[in-house]
Amino acid sequence: MNQHESKIVADGAQRLREAKDYSLVKRRILGEVRRRYDVEKRKASLWRRLWLEFKVRREVSAELKKAFPPAALHVVPTK
Repeated sequence: MNQHESKIVADGAQRLREAKDYSLVKRRILGEVRRRYDVEKRKASLWRRLWLEFKVRREVSAELKKAFPPAALHVVPTK
């Protein structure tokens, strides 16, 4: 009998982060976003650079939430 069963797990978000190598994805996204703002940041005043860094971090956070949704249900097949 071929029966597929699944269960919802509490640590599913952590398993997803480990499987997709969260820190590597975060560094890649951060590097991409920082490169987009690099030229503007070099010419900007201190306050503008701080604002741009805030924007960078906000964009990175949004991208990470898309890749690793915090409120998603995580289903794991049972053996």
